[in-house]
Amino acid sequence: SQEQIYLSHSQKALLEYRLGYLSEPPNVDFLEVEPDNPSKEEVRKNMIDRMSGKVTIETFVRSQPDERYVDLVNRTYIFGPMNSTIFSLGLVLPEYRQKRIEVENIDIPTGRDYLQTQRSALFIAPWNFCENVRTNSSHADFLQDILEMLSGYDFPDECDEAKLKHLLLDTVVTERLAEFWNNKAVDFKSQESCSINACSNARFNSSDGIVATFVSTEGGITRVFPESECLDFVDKRDTWQQTFFRRSLDNDYFIYSVPYNADHQDWPVNYTIM
Repeated sequence: SQEQIYLSHSQKALLEYRLGYLSEPPNVDFLEVEPDNPSKEEVRKNMIDRMSGKVTIETFVRSQPDERYVDLVNRTYIFGPMNSTIFSLGLVLPEYRQKRIEVENIDIPTGRDYLQTQRSALFIAPWNFCENVRTNSSHADFLQDILEMLSGYDFPDECDEAKLKHLLLDTVVTERLAEFWNNKAVDFKSQESCSINACSNARFNSSDGIVATFVSTEGGITRVFPESECLDFVDKRDTWQQTFFRRSLDNDYFIYSVPYNADHQDWPVNYTIM
């Protein structure tokens, strides 16, 4: 029988990334865009036979958005026929993010103060938190836009309140981590400059092999310590677009990401994100 398949949004986006703009929904077998294995072939057969089911499959997945790494993870496949159509619908769910945070109360002045911290370099993902923020602006301008939106004691109507609450929660929580980093660091006289915030006078002991440490959050906050290393993270503000962030959600162990050296820069041999 003739099989008709519509790709999910994420698979269609993947094909757009590979092939360019697609004006029509592609008629593509899902095994052409996912690594094949016998369990998936059984899912495919059951969908063609208009059966319903749910199965967890161990499968290889390519890192997004760069596709330069492969991880062996579990994915849950849920499928069933769509009534009055010739189609079956399938969903693929990861094991992470089965719950989400709903922030009820957050003190806006406290969060605003922590957004201007001097304990670490702080970046905000360039997302549409509010209608009037310039997502394509520099980090400094974007931060200033967010601070202006948070100048009062209530969230403005033109802002996504849930997003801003999550942002401020992550800001407050990670401030404690920045305090921990400062306590663990040794004083030094920085000879570098940072265009984001004034560089602090604390740094990790180089004999430990640590150049910098950072934290990226689901709510869009990235903190970097020491601030003298902040320039390496200017283009990593969007946490959900970073390979190291998305791979860490799928794994309970250390993730090593070697930056792609497209320009053949003269990096140290062990320049690695862990």
